[in-house]
Order: sequence, then C-alpha cells, then structure tokens
Amino acid sequence: MALERLRLDGQVAIVTGAGRGVGRGIANVLSEAGAIIVGTARTPTEVGETVEAIKKKGGKAIAITGDAMSKVDAQRIVQEQSINLAASTSSSTMPAVRTTPRSSISRNLNSNVTSTGTQRRRSCTAKRPPRTC
Repeated sequence: MALERLRLDGQVAIVTGAGRGVGRGIANVLSEAGAIIVGTARTPTEVGETVEAIKKKGGKAIAITGDAMSKVDAQRIVQEQSINLAASTSSSTMPAVRTTPRSSISRNLNSNVTSTGTQRRRSCTAKRPPRTC
C-alpha cells in the first residue's frame, strides 16, 4: 500500500474537522506516518478525543478549538505553528445532491477549499520561508 511508504516525521499537519469522521481518519493516518498533528474543530470534546487517541498510540498532537471558516480562528491556529501540511475536512451536512440547493453546495466547497488556503497563506506570511510557499 502507498501509505506504508509515506513518512512525515517531524512535519506539522493542521487537520480541520479532526473531531470526527474523515478528519479524524486523516489525523490518525498522518500521525501514523510521523506527522505532528494540530487537530482543529469547533467541538472541543471531539477534537480532544482525537488528540488523546493519537497520543495513546505514541503520536504527537494538540487540539485547537476553532471554526475553519473564520479568518480570526485560522490566523490564531497558524500563528504559533510552523505548518508543513494542511487538510480540510470540515463541511456541513448535505442531503442528496439533486435536492441540495446550490448555496449549500457552494458553502461546502468554500469551506473545504477556502479554509485550507487561508491557513496555508497565513502560515506562509507569518512563518515559512518563500521557497516553501
């Protein structure tokens, strides 16, 4: 499997929506590959559970409560972190696509793309040398 060759030792990965579902899964996989996880979610108990599970397996992780769509929260999250990776899995729940209003589809797309881009841009501006941004 390709993931067996994935090594991210010492890399810092911000994972939004890390409190449950796909976000929790991504946080676990990146941790198993050696990444230091900065797990974020709006629900402190859920993201805390993810971080504790990672630590029990010998990984390194911290939990930060915040909304991935908030510029203020995104800035706060990256302010003290030197980020190498960002994975956004936060989104609102959508019913069947045929009956989903266009505005809901746009919000989901915006949530996943914009939040990751905003976090990465703020990280580049604040901490990262130009060659990595």
